[in-house]
Amino acid sequence: MPEATRQEASLQDLRGLASQLGDADPAVRDAAMQALWRHQEASIPVLEAAATSANPELSRRAELLLHRLRLGLGPDAHPTLVAIVVQARSAPSLPERSGARQRLANVPGTASPAIARLIRDTLAGTLEHDDPVGRSLQELWPADRWALARIIDELARVDDGATLIKWLERAAIDEIAPSAPAHFAYAVRERGDLPAVLSRWRQRQNEEPTAAGARVLSCLLLAAGERERAAASDDAAADLRRFAWALLDGDISRATGLAEAHPDELTRLSLLLLLARTSGDGEAEAQAALIDTLAKVTNDQDEDPLEPFPTNAGMRRAIIAATIAGEPQRAFALAESVDAAGVIRVLYRRLEFAAAEDIAARHSQRGQDRQRRQVQVMQRRMMEELRDQGIGRRMEQTLSSFARKRMSAAAALREGRHDVAAGLYGDLLDLDDGDPALRWAYGTALGAGVDPAAGKTQIQRALLMPLADPLVRRGVAEEIWLSGDREAALAQYAIAARWGVFSPETAVTGLDVLAGKLIEAEQPESAARVLAAALAMLLDEDAYAALDDRALYIAFYINSELYRARLLQAAANQDWDAAERDLTKSRAYLPQTEPAIDLIGRLDAAGEKARADRLFIEVYTPVATAVARFGQSSLLNNQAAWLAASCNRRLDSARRHAMAAVNADPTSPAALDTLAEVLLRLGETDRARELLDRILAAAEIRDMNVAAPLGELNHYIARRQQFLSRIEEQSIP
Repeated sequence: MPEATRQEASLQDLRGLASQLGDADPAVRDAAMQALWRHQEASIPVLEAAATSANPELSRRAELLLHRLRLGLGPDAHPTLVAIVVQARSAPSLPERSGARQRLANVPGTASPAIARLIRDTLAGTLEHDDPVGRSLQELWPADRWALARIIDELARVDDGATLIKWLERAAIDEIAPSAPAHFAYAVRERGDLPAVLSRWRQRQNEEPTAAGARVLSCLLLAAGERERAAASDDAAADLRRFAWALLDGDISRATGLAEAHPDELTRLSLLLLLARTSGDGEAEAQAALIDTLAKVTNDQDEDPLEPFPTNAGMRRAIIAATIAGEPQRAFALAESVDAAGVIRVLYRRLEFAAAEDIAARHSQRGQDRQRRQVQVMQRRMMEELRDQGIGRRMEQTLSSFARKRMSAAAALREGRHDVAAGLYGDLLDLDDGDPALRWAYGTALGAGVDPAAGKTQIQRALLMPLADPLVRRGVAEEIWLSGDREAALAQYAIAARWGVFSPETAVTGLDVLAGKLIEAEQPESAARVLAAALAMLLDEDAYAALDDRALYIAFYINSELYRARLLQAAANQDWDAAERDLTKSRAYLPQTEPAIDLIGRLDAAGEKARADRLFIEVYTPVATAVARFGQSSLLNNQAAWLAASCNRRLDSARRHAMAAVNADPTSPAALDTLAEVLLRLGETDRARELLDRILAAAEIRDMNVAAPLGELNHYIARRQQFLSRIEEQSIP
């Protein structure tokens, strides 16, 4: 039953459900408890009356349900969880209550309703113990971001979100969590009086300026659309945030002004080069100016390239500036003093194995080198990845019932069978109502005609739940993308990226994800601007440090993708010479397969077969050479097979490489997917079809080990649909 309909159940209906608590059939009793639980506060008067019944079974169940409702726990809650919640509320000593609150905050989403109820009661001062409010809220802040989304959903439905806003504001003031200011601002925009709150915080910051207050005010200004002022806080990344937002808005004039006014010369020249690169105007001059300045800065060092830069922040800024300038060797030389492990990672991705071994050997000979252990670990990790044969791995060959039902629901939604989709998504939400992506899909199915009002409510809840958390919002965007509504999905990806620049951990990755989707949606100009914004944010020390030993690799990857976006723009105009130059520049950063596949496919379609053949040989040869050295590498075999199959060339070799990749790692959804692609292109449609379920099963297992749910599964569900369509096309005489 849609939630709106549930909430409108009459008092008579609730009394009928309450009477079933004493039914002779246990299944009827259990179903009645679940139904009354879903009605929450509306059930309380009926349950209070039922608790006085002469029927002992009915009164016992009514009392139990009343107790659970007050705790925020369902009738099926595990006894251990119930005990922790009771301790958090009413244990005799503060240390016991404090410990219980901390344990509760580390429980995944199942405890979220109980945490939400405890937060409400703490803020209202209705608990029997007068514990410090700030301390209690800090202990209750959930460790899991998906649990946080569910708590947000629970609190948003109480008093129209007033408790939610009060909680988040207190968390922002007390600096309980780094994300609290952004969540608070987003909640105020959606459910509060934003002008009044903004005015109050401006006055507060004028009277008692603090760094924490400046961050809150910046977030409120962004929520109000005042992006210029939103970045005007006194932290080092403020100018870079303004620049990134200007590029996201497509405001090149504003971005240029911000770049020219930047106080740090290296950053200023880097930003100007990024702007020139997105448009292609004045790129050579901007690049020469940045290289000249880099030479002046880096020549001040001692001759030994491993001696440290004056500060890590300055060094990392110079490293990223060198990658933007197209000076990889300078970037590597600089990075050896602060990020040598990252250099090893990049060199392996560039297939420069000998250079990586030289760096590892150099550090192993420096007994006091503080990075020696990190370099050794990275070197071993990369070699294990190349030599990985999947020994001892096991994998279930079938999807879970949850994944199968979810796949069926997604198919029903795409095919317009909205009543079926609504039923399936409703079942899924009963199992996991903390996932806003599932809630969005459920609301969309309802809103398509089953129950428009209830559907609208569910969609609003789904889009509110992530607030300013870019990772959770990207999960919703992925679900929207899977449904086929790309414009709505891109809007959600853009929101995630925009709010993500407030957080060093998400600033670069959120922009990169948005750019990838823009490329897939054939909007390369917009993608180029977003990629330039990502590189700009990497110039910030905090963003670089947050990415750990992946930072340098991500810098090379984004530079490569920026030239890929330019390649696609040139190809759209059939300027093949320019497109080929951009491919060469993209590959100078990383020898990725996708930019080459993009161009070769377009050349084939335009009848430029000779040029396409030549380019294929140029990009395929280094990968084949690497495979010859590491013949058992699933990664390299898969790369060679995917490149050949996607370019529709050397399909027999592609089959051999794809089989080797799967044999080396039978748990890899990418390797299985590549093998299916090769078989489909060879006309072996039945064998390709047989692999589809294995691909999804492997993807589901991979998703169990990552922070964002269903990312791999979503991707391969979409790929499955493409496969089935192509198989159907091939079967037509």
